[in-house]
Amino acid sequence: MDIIETLWGKDKLVQKTVQIEDSLYEELVKLSENMLDASVSKIINACIYEFAQKDRLTMYQLGDLSKHSVIFRKSAVKKLADMKAKFNIPQYVILNLAIRNGIEKIKKSKK
Repeated sequence: MDIIETLWGKDKLVQKTVQIEDSLYEELVKLSENMLDASVSKIINACIYEFAQKDRLTMYQLGDLSKHSVIFRKSAVKKLADMKAKFNIPQYVILNLAIRNGIEKIKKSKK
């Protein structure tokens, strides 16, 4: 893997309170504490960037949601807004889809 692909350039950060499915947030915490050298916020940002490359979405029933404070990269917030406009669904749904997709990819790659 190329070092430039691994490291992100500087970007402005913005703190937002968002609704995240409880089970997904628990998974993010486990990944952050036990598997990855990254905060929950950094994992969420990576999930957004990865998910933004999709042309189609697969919807699923969301579980219980809780509010969490997340530090987003400004470019990740823009990607969420772009996906909201493209797919015409709420940002919190897109965010949860991105997180679920990211967690699944991380688990597959770490087996």
